[in-house]
Amino acid sequence: MGQSSCSFPRASRQRRRPGPYQLQAAIAAVHDEAPTAAETDWRQIAALYGVPARQATAEVEDWLERFRVPDYRDRKVQELSKGNQQKIQFIAAILHDPDVLIMDEPFSGLDPVNVALLKEAFLEMRDRGKTLVLSTHQMEMVEELCESLVIIDRGRIVVGGSVRDVKQAGGRRVVRLGVVGDAELPWLAELDGVRVIRPGQDYTELYAEAGRDPESILQAALARGEHITRFEIADPSIEQIFIDVVGPMAADEKTLASRSNEVPERSRS
Repeated sequence: MGQSSCSFPRASRQRRRPGPYQLQAAIAAVHDEAPTAAETDWRQIAALYGVPARQATAEVEDWLERFRVPDYRDRKVQELSKGNQQKIQFIAAILHDPDVLIMDEPFSGLDPVNVALLKEAFLEMRDRGKTLVLSTHQMEMVEELCESLVIIDRGRIVVGGSVRDVKQAGGRRVVRLGVVGDAELPWLAELDGVRVIRPGQDYTELYAEAGRDPESILQAALARGEHITRFEIADPSIEQIFIDVVGPMAADEKTLASRSNEVPERSRS
C-alpha cells in the first residue's frame, strides 16, 4: 500500500466537466507517515469534496471533542505527537463520508491510549456500514478488528479468507500448558505430533498436529507427575499462521550473530 493519500471518485451530479477533486470520493486513505499540512487542512478538503463549510466545521469539532483534543483545531500538524497526527489525519480522511477507508499501519508508533481511541473510531465507522481495509504487521489487531484477511508474501497472496476459517484451516490446535517447576518441559519432544512454538516462564505454547488429541498432552503431563497451573486449547493465532506460511526463521536467525572480529580493549590513559 502506498505511502501517499489517494481516492477514487464516483460520478457527480454536475453536468460540467468535473476535475478529480470536484467528485464525491467513495474511498479515503490514512497512511502511517506524518501527514502534510495539505492533507489535514480540513477547510481545503471540505471545499475539494463539496462539503458545506458549516457541516465540515461541525463534523471536525465533534470528532476533536470525541478524541479529547478540542484545542487542536488550528494547530500545525508538525507540532503534534504521532498519535494526535493520526487522529487529525483520520478526521480529514472521513470528512466527506467515504464508503471505504484504507489504512496503512494505523497503529504504528502509538501508545495504548491512542490505540484504544482509534480502534473505537474504526469500529464506529464499521457499524455505520463503512468498509475498512487495514494493511498491518500487527497480527493481534487483525484478530481483534477484522472479519477477513489476506496474507501477502513477496507480492503473492498465500492465505486468504475469514479470520475464523484461516485459523481453523490447518486442523491444528494450540495448547498452552503451564506447570510448577521446570518450564522447559523437555519430555514434550518425546510426543509425536507435538511441536513447541513458544516456550515461556509461565506456560509453554505448542502445536498439536491434526490427529493428536490435545487432551493426550494433559494426560502425558499428569503421568509424569507435573502439577498443572494452566491448560488451554485454542486455534492457532494469526501471528503464528503468518510465521508458518511466510516462513519460520532459522534457529541461528533468532539470536545476535557473533562478532566477526574481536573488539580491541580500550587503551588505558
